[in-house]
Amino acid sequence: MSEPAQFLAFYALLLPIGHLVRAYSVRKWLGLLMIIAGLAAPWMIPRMFQGFDLVIFSFVISAVGFDLFRRRRRFDEECQRVGRRIISRPKDV
Repeated sequence: MSEPAQFLAFYALLLPIGHLVRAYSVRKWLGLLMIIAGLAAPWMIPRMFQGFDLVIFSFVISAVGFDLFRRRRRFDEECQRVGRRIISRPKDV
């Protein structure tokens, strides 16, 4: 399998994680875990496995983990209303 096809296949497998995981803390810690796993994977797993280049897989894991961590407030209701910034509003008396 060619490298671009492998990249697309691995990304298609991991893409739903970004849409299914909605809790802020889960997105944060899963993102950090995926970044660390992606950076450590080239030294801990073999380079090839049954024709798949696992270095590409580790790169995709890191990229998806970075995306999860960077957009961890994506499903926060308050952040959606005020443009992804947390603004404390004074309460009406």
